[in-house]
Amino acid sequence: MNKKIYRQNLAVDVPILRNVQQKQIQKNQELLFYEALLKMKTPRKITPLATNLGDLMTKQGFVLPVGTVFLHRKFHTDEAVCFWISRSQIFRDSVQKVFPGIDKAEVIYWSLGQSIPASDTASALSFGCRSGRADEHGLADEEYRKTCAAEMFAQIVGLGGDPVLRKMIGTVIREDRLGADHKKSLHAVLKGIHRMSKDTRPRETEILEWLTVAYEAQYLSLKADGSLLEKNPPMTLKNAYHMIKNVFGELKAKDWITLALRSEKNRGARSRRMFDTLSADRQLGTRAKFWSTIEVARGPGKTEHLHMVVIKTDTVEAVKVAIDLGAAVVIKMDSNGNVVIFMDRRKSIDLTTVILALRDEELRLMWDRGEIFTDEKNFSPEELSVRGHVEGWPLLSPYWFLHNVSRNAANQLYNGSESAEGVAPTAIPLEVIVEIVRLILGGKFHPVFYEKCGWKKGGTPGWCSGEKCPWFHWHLGRCLPAQRQTEEAERRREKK
Repeated sequence: MNKKIYRQNLAVDVPILRNVQQKQIQKNQELLFYEALLKMKTPRKITPLATNLGDLMTKQGFVLPVGTVFLHRKFHTDEAVCFWISRSQIFRDSVQKVFPGIDKAEVIYWSLGQSIPASDTASALSFGCRSGRADEHGLADEEYRKTCAAEMFAQIVGLGGDPVLRKMIGTVIREDRLGADHKKSLHAVLKGIHRMSKDTRPRETEILEWLTVAYEAQYLSLKADGSLLEKNPPMTLKNAYHMIKNVFGELKAKDWITLALRSEKNRGARSRRMFDTLSADRQLGTRAKFWSTIEVARGPGKTEHLHMVVIKTDTVEAVKVAIDLGAAVVIKMDSNGNVVIFMDRRKSIDLTTVILALRDEELRLMWDRGEIFTDEKNFSPEELSVRGHVEGWPLLSPYWFLHNVSRNAANQLYNGSESAEGVAPTAIPLEVIVEIVRLILGGKFHPVFYEKCGWKKGGTPGWCSGEKCPWFHWHLGRCLPAQRQTEEAERRREKK
């Protein structure tokens, strides 16, 4: 399959290796480092290799002067931990051995689709974005769930064995995958700060400085007190305040807590307004504007009716509020036209087939608009079902990101997000998206072929009509038994 210029480079930072300023480095050393980095991205090999990568680079005499650091414009806590490690005097010797100059590097807050001058990428390092060395998004599912940008960066600079750092990063990984441990944890508060209006939100540099103070105090507190390290208390605002007070003094702690309280007040007001709106609407029953029910298949001939919320709003808290009120499925479109789809992870609803259908429909619309050609439209069902991005997806076109937050199911879909601003809004109308979700998750078969392929008495599968059925290439869970039975019968017939 020819993806032409659309194929994205999975190692965006590789050009850095070709532009290294230290000319005394031999080509064989450069190649060794490059190969090590590629292996580090390989599933199931990241942890043992990356632990020793810093030592390997130092022994080989390889250093990479860094002049620019990239983070998301609305960065997550794992990116902030990377930044803190790179600037902290505690880790200066380890970091400077591998990335000299990183403590004074320019910071660029990056959004998807933003063009970057070549001069800025010649000596750059990316944290949690741009498929760089410290970006977990390119890993396979199992590795992705176990790590984050902070752990990858710590391992690269030889700090993977630091027991205090490992405890801190363990919490960051858990919260990044499963959500905040506590409603007033740094992870939750950071999200609240990012959601403040532009005229009240602090600059990105201020937010980073605010977080680095907290992480520095946390590290020093845990290192000084073994019993505290053993307990590893959640990094809530209260705990962070006391740690900062003990390490840096009361004046610094009071100054630090001001920003957090402003964010919490702002977030609380938005959540209360959305709670009032959705709870009042739900009481209207069949006349509700946002609430409805959705049928979800739960096995042969078995379905479950669950609550669904479809809402147009810029209030990010709407998703969480709706789930707290009992919604199993939430579809939210903002004023730009970007859509997110969330499932209550307690319901174990998998969206893998939903994203296959949405990506397939997105490609069809691009084809109709003349934006892509035959060889660029020809993605397999497996490619369209992958977690994260689809490799080779047409650049600057609407795309969908599949996010796994639990082992049981892939239950978050993003057409743009807080940390991925600038994503082109989907061209699929909201009502079509809702129908696709209903169709995929439901238990019904195609209206033309259902008599042939539907479940028979006794729970036995029917017979698949193959390519004649428009739903065939979606490989719906309820269709698989009929597809397998038909394929097996065809194989037996060919053998005869």
